[in-house]
Amino acid sequence: MAYGSGGADSYRSAGRFGWWCRDTIATMSASYYASIADIANRLRTLRDEAAKMSATADSPDGLVRATVNARGELLELELDERIYRTADSVALAATINATIQSAATLLEADLAVRSGELFPEESA
Repeated sequence: MAYGSGGADSYRSAGRFGWWCRDTIATMSASYYASIADIANRLRTLRDEAAKMSATADSPDGLVRATVNARGELLELELDERIYRTADSVALAATINATIQSAATLLEADLAVRSGELFPEESA
């Protein structure tokens, strides 16, 4: 008798197939949700670690030192007293901005490394 022709074997086969489908979907769903929970935990870990991270950079001339956090906020700015020997405020502002950007770039690289450690399958 062909499948679907209404015989008793057909109903038993369809029933087994239905149970197999439900079991397979349940297994896949459980695996999927476990994977999502794992990713969420790793993201929380990365967020918590990033909140504690900072990076410091020095200007090439050593007159400016800037420290930033993971949000790009300036935490500390140190200016060497030698900056007062020249009155070029435009150059000083450019040096300060470049030093802050360098610190942010260093921190971004640190975060990328840590992200790669937490999510190695995504960084390959």
